[in-house]
Amino acid sequence: MKKKLIVIAGLFVITFVSLTQGANVFIDDGAKHVINDGAYQSNNIFLDFNIANNPGTHCELNSGGKVGGLMAGNNSTIEVLDGEIGYNLQAHDNSNVVIRGGTVGSYTHALGNGVLRIYGGIFNGPVCSNDNGIVHVAGGTINDYLEAFDGTIYLYGSNFKVGDVNLKYGDNLRDYGTVGSNPYWFLGIITGTLQDNTPLNADFGIHTDTDGAIIIVPEPASIILLGLGALVLRKKHY
Repeated sequence: MKKKLIVIAGLFVITFVSLTQGANVFIDDGAKHVINDGAYQSNNIFLDFNIANNPGTHCELNSGGKVGGLMAGNNSTIEVLDGEIGYNLQAHDNSNVVIRGGTVGSYTHALGNGVLRIYGGIFNGPVCSNDNGIVHVAGGTINDYLEAFDGTIYLYGSNFKVGDVNLKYGDNLRDYGTVGSNPYWFLGIITGTLQDNTPLNADFGIHTDTDGAIIIVPEPASIILLGLGALVLRKKHY
């Protein structure tokens, strides 16, 4: 796992510039779209990459929905309740993405002040923050690693450890990772229980030359996060 993290982390810029598989579909009409079938299973969908709507375009991925990739830009919002994202799920610019279920096949990524809130779902690729992106992780199954380049990941839950070291709330994992053969990454393994009672056991990497951070959040803030996640989407679209 650690070798995989080092190699892929060094190439993440190439990964996100080149989404490859499938045709690109741009939706920037400021409306609400519900995807509950396979019409876009071979497509990468980009919301508000051409027009900065206010309120932004909203996409809901529901049971039966399949997309190749799903990318939010500007003020757009995404809510993943179920379904399948074959490749990447990304929050760009000032967009907001909430994940409550479903599966993501590759990267889940916040960048350019985008915000991801994860309450559930299955993540078969890395969960990453970059370029001031913010990721809140309160639940879900992380099957790959956590990576903070120059963004921040917040972990909500209990009993977090790096190795045999018990972490306290407010700790930054960059203080507990180790620098190995690659001098640009603080590396380690984080274990614990997320707020939804899902076990967490994942490699993590934090870039040494940036302000990247993975932070354990005080428990009372978890309650606030749950409320904010609902308000962000419903204030704009319901």
